[in-house]
Amino acid sequence: YRMRINLEADEGHTFDRSGGISMIIDSYGGLQFNSDTQLAVFTEQFTVSAPIIIDTVEVIDFEEPVFGSNPDFDVSVPEGAPYTVTLVEWYNGHGSLADDFVFVPGAYYVVFEFAPNEGYVFGEVSETTMLINGSSELVMSYYCFSGSDSFHIETVDLLVEEPEADIIGDADGDGEVTTADALLALRYVMGLDELDEEQLAQADVDGDGEVTMIDCLLIQRYVMGVIAAFPIDNP
Repeated sequence: YRMRINLEADEGHTFDRSGGISMIIDSYGGLQFNSDTQLAVFTEQFTVSAPIIIDTVEVIDFEEPVFGSNPDFDVSVPEGAPYTVTLVEWYNGHGSLADDFVFVPGAYYVVFEFAPNEGYVFGEVSETTMLINGSSELVMSYYCFSGSDSFHIETVDLLVEEPEADIIGDADGDGEVTTADALLALRYVMGLDELDEEQLAQADVDGDGEVTMIDCLLIQRYVMGVIAAFPIDNP
């Protein structure tokens, strides 16, 4: 493309046709005199390229909600992606969530908004791949606004459940107290296995602050039905 700008001299003035005119204009291309009082200025030729279509929109570093934690607003896009995240908004059944909200049991969802970089536009929704952390499993819906200059992704409901209470005596963490727990505690006492802090707390059924042979025997007696509770349950 080129632009032509027609100029006309004020009354009592003429344009200098001897070549002494200085033009102050970006992308100056040339002059054309139509008369002493009429002048046409042409710009250089401009090339307009079609925008590049974005066919994949992805958000990464997204953390799903966990009981007792706060909403994650600090997400990213893949390196070199031709778009940026312009909005991250968390919701529950009562409305949007602040960054200091503490997750309790319930259902939540997130809306992400993206804007294309210069020279790019979002493509047709039906032909665009939407990803969250490399997968489409968390994507429920997606849509474009304002002539493809804004793209939105909404997640599926993200469920938060209250963590299950620890079961005293469940040293292996399988959700129940069995002979396997007594054996695991015994192997620890014999120096054959290591237990982490959580396992040690679960195996210390007499509440004396350490796992000993007494704890092993108490767990086995509980499994056999000889006792109905551990000493730590009834201090």
